[in-house]
Amino acid sequence: MKRAVVGVMGSAIQAPPFAEALGAALARQGWNLLTGGGQGVMEAVSRGFVQSGVPTRGLCIGVLPEAREENAWVELVIRTPLGIFDPADPERLTRNHINVLSSDALIVLPGRTGTRNEAELSLRYGRPAVLLGPGAEFLDFPPSLERLEHIELAVEAVRELLYRDPSAV
Repeated sequence: MKRAVVGVMGSAIQAPPFAEALGAALARQGWNLLTGGGQGVMEAVSRGFVQSGVPTRGLCIGVLPEAREENAWVELVIRTPLGIFDPADPERLTRNHINVLSSDALIVLPGRTGTRNEAELSLRYGRPAVLLGPGAEFLDFPPSLERLEHIELAVEAVRELLYRDPSAV
């Protein structure tokens, strides 16, 4: 069985205090981590993932615009000429599409328009996703996505989404 890729999306400006702990929790599952490879949530989750010390963890993958530098924790860089999300042109292809389509499941942390776009793309492309954080942070996000407030619940929800028995549906 292939090693799952779990994408974590969120603010490039600020990470919630639990972001590093989320990275460590994902490492303990043996999954690969995919982020946009930059700062904020991406750096904090990546740092927690890599510094977890879990020998069976997967790779920390970062999908970056071609000219940007990755954060220090990214182990596999994927560069793309596709830019970042622009609310003035919401149908333009961006690296958000790569982030979502390359993930088997997503955990979406608080963020702004680019993060909301990734949550919306998860629905468009049928990628399972959960929101992690306080409800006030997700007022403009798709209401059909489950929102959780604890890392353990988010990891369990992703595990169930990844490994559910399709014949049971």
